[in-house]
This record gives sequence, C-alpha cells and structure tokens, in this order.
Amino acid sequence: MVVQAVILVMAVVILSLLFQLHKKIAHFSEDVLEKRVQLREEHPIMNQLFMAAAEAAEEAILNSLSQAVTTKGRLGRMVNQVNFSIEE
Repeated sequence: MVVQAVILVMAVVILSLLFQLHKKIAHFSEDVLEKRVQLREEHPIMNQLFMAAAEAAEEAILNSLSQAVTTKGRLGRMVNQVNFSIEE
C-alpha cells in the first residue's frame, strides 16, 4: 500500500508540473499585462513527463493487482487472485 501511495503521489506531482497547476492566475486583476512562464507542448520534456506519468500509473495498477486476493462477491461470483510469477 505504501508503494502505491508513493507512486500515486509521484503521478500527481508530475501531472501538476505538466499542466502547471501550481501557478495561480487571479480571476480579477487591476494589471493590464501578465507575465508567466510555461512549457511549450512541442518541447521534448513534455514526452518525458507524459511517459513518467504513464509509467507511474502502470506501476500502481500492477502493484494493486499483485496484492489483490481472491474475493467472493454478490450472488456467489468469484474473482480469483492473479498469480504473478517472474520466470527467468
């Protein structure tokens, strides 16, 4: 669970950097001009940020699946544990 939480936090941080949510823009302002810095969408780092977010999400999903146990649900429906084995 700790690993999943860390991965989720990393994904949120990456996405906030990606979409620059940390930069607040006032809805109303007396200023006529505003100055801000943003990443251009064609910059190579954007691909790296998207890949990092995708990898973090994939890792979180795989960690969740590997920790799941067999569950019996409503009307006797059963979902079996996924057996992850690493073969070399």
